Amino acid sequence: MKWPVLHRLWGKTVEAARTYVEGRKASSSDLSGSGGSPLEPAISSNSCIGPLPEWLIRQWLAMHDIDPSIFPDRETIDSISFYQVYPTAAAPVFSRLMDATGHLPDHVFLVPWLDKGGAERVALNYVRAVRRVAPERRVVVVATHPAESPWASKLSPDVSFIEFGKCTDHLNDVEREHLLVRWLMQTSPKAVHNINSRLGFQVFERYGSVLRNRMRLYMSAFCTDFTPEGKRIGYAVEFLPRIIDHLTAVTVDNRTFRDQLMEWYAFDPKKLVVHHQPIEQSGCAASKNAVDRDSSRTCLETASFRPGRRLGAGKSKKSFSVMAEKKTRLDVLWAGRIDDQKRPDILLRIIEAAADLPFFFHVYGAAVLNRDRYTQRLRQYDNAWYYGPFDGFESLPITSFDAFLYTSQWDGLPTILLDAVWAGLPIVASDVGGIAELIVHRQTGYLVRPFDEVAGYIRMMQEIFAQPSHALEIAGRAKRYVETHHSWEHFCQDVGCLPGYVESVRSLQG
Repeated sequence: MKWPVLHRLWGKTVEAARTYVEGRKASSSDLSGSGGSPLEPAISSNSCIGPLPEWLIRQWLAMHDIDPSIFPDRETIDSISFYQVYPTAAAPVFSRLMDATGHLPDHVFLVPWLDKGGAERVALNYVRAVRRVAPERRVVVVATHPAESPWASKLSPDVSFIEFGKCTDHLNDVEREHLLVRWLMQTSPKAVHNINSRLGFQVFERYGSVLRNRMRLYMSAFCTDFTPEGKRIGYAVEFLPRIIDHLTAVTVDNRTFRDQLMEWYAFDPKKLVVHHQPIEQSGCAASKNAVDRDSSRTCLETASFRPGRRLGAGKSKKSFSVMAEKKTRLDVLWAGRIDDQKRPDILLRIIEAAADLPFFFHVYGAAVLNRDRYTQRLRQYDNAWYYGPFDGFESLPITSFDAFLYTSQWDGLPTILLDAVWAGLPIVASDVGGIAELIVHRQTGYLVRPFDEVAGYIRMMQEIFAQPSHALEIAGRAKRYVETHHSWEHFCQDVGCLPGYVESVRSLQG
């Protein structure tokens, strides 16, 4: 062994001794006990410095056998400061995480939670696509926020789901970041895809330069949010400009937002990839409902309800007898998060403005991100019924509705609009974000601009009510567009072509 190597090894052992857990500061007088070995007092149970670790003594002796001049003298041992180092609270959590991981993952998805929403559905789409394109890949989904994840049940049994947020709720933000980074470095997946996880974005920002040397990093972006004053906020504004160099690619669900990002930040266009989200086009209730609707073509002409019949769960102080009699009217569905982005306040104004019109509004959803300020008011109208939360579009009685109303202030390309189109419902939507890529005014639906023009929504619904056959033709064109541009086959092909995302592209079955 060469001298420089020995000296480096010596330096490491001295430093290890300095941080020894159970010892106390040495005293030179205590090292001069009987016997010829300077180690005897150090390992004696009566030593005031406490016993030195056996591994340290073994290393000292091994080096001493190679070169007798290498051995710590009394002065060196005197200089060692011993102190207590308490185990970090993250240590047992890390062990549990590694146990829960099982086999080392090839593909990791970072999500805040798997609740009932559009971003969560996008995450499920990517998980499913990876399993179809590269079934040999081991996939792990990590929920980084301490919240319930009811849609975790939608994951296939061969996909691991780790509730990181719940496991680490007792840790501070720095500890949680360190723990996630350590877990990623230890498991070393081939790809990490962040879909709306703030903790994931913080880790990408602080440690992306290190992580990208071990794995490929991806994120999905949909749109920017807004404050009440009109300031743009959101992960794409807060984090993307600072982490873009660490990312292999950014996926967006609409061209409009991609063009905006390129205009604002001059990003490399090769890093911004448009993936049109898929819609299940066979074997689903929505498809059957659409067929029933197209074949009967009577849904816009009359609405027949039996006394006492209800379309969903929920309570209202109004009697449902207002729907009992057979009459001609337009039954309008509004479904989504009852949060500020979706502008339920505009819905309330529309309901009030349509009080004397033959329209009835069926409202589904719950507040997720904002305080609930609207559901009690939704229960006060004679021309509307609030049903409460819903578990995906397929859980709704689609054949009971004649049109779909969407009042969002900002958005990407909402997956619920794809569902409504595929169900055969004429769409009345705000012209924001990437919605116009799906809904072309009076060709594949009806657009309202500006988004808060209540009279515009009313006019479009009156047009549907007055010309039901024309509205169904428009809905049919929208469905054919979705069938062509939003199929699972196209989505899986796009996922397979994403640089470095999957290792192999296999033939798509089913």
